Amino acid sequence: MDKIWNGVTIWSLFTSVADWNGWSTEEKLAQLWMSLRRAALKVLKDLPETEKRNFRRLCKALEAAFDPPERLLLHKAAFRARHKSATVSISQYGAALRTLAAKAYPRRATQDLEEILDQFIDGLVDDRLQEHVLLSHPSTFGQAVQYATEFESLARSRVKSVKKPQLAGTKVETSTAPEAASH
Repeated sequence: MDKIWNGVTIWSLFTSVADWNGWSTEEKLAQLWMSLRRAALKVLKDLPETEKRNFRRLCKALEAAFDPPERLLLHKAAFRARHKSATVSISQYGAALRTLAAKAYPRRATQDLEEILDQFIDGLVDDRLQEHVLLSHPSTFGQAVQYATEFESLARSRVKSVKKPQLAGTKVETSTAPEAASH
């Protein structure tokens, strides 16, 4: 856990590791202290001693410094503006959307968000892909990603099997054997 908090929150990783290891509040505090780098370490140095020694207060101070509540509107705007580009795979688009949703709606579980399903479908720029996912009636975000991935995979395989058309008026020779003389 080299960089837990260096101005960018990797908080879910930290909490997962803490839960997995069964860390007490004191152990979480010690691990967090050891994980702070650069700007986050400066936040720690600037805090009163009582704040430094309390895990929850330290987390609140770091949150206030790196993810203040006023950024919530920016996260929501970024979430709503996200669309799948041609250079990004369906799974990459879905992962990016899930990350943005977690920032835009921090108090709600991402998998429960109806907004993420709607935004995923709305963000599909290929009309046929969007129609396919809508007509599949996904009830979860995971299903929508699955349906879109299947459609995109099928569409790609069809493109590879299409033969190039010939120009009109060109003659294709089918035999290269010389004609036998009949005289």
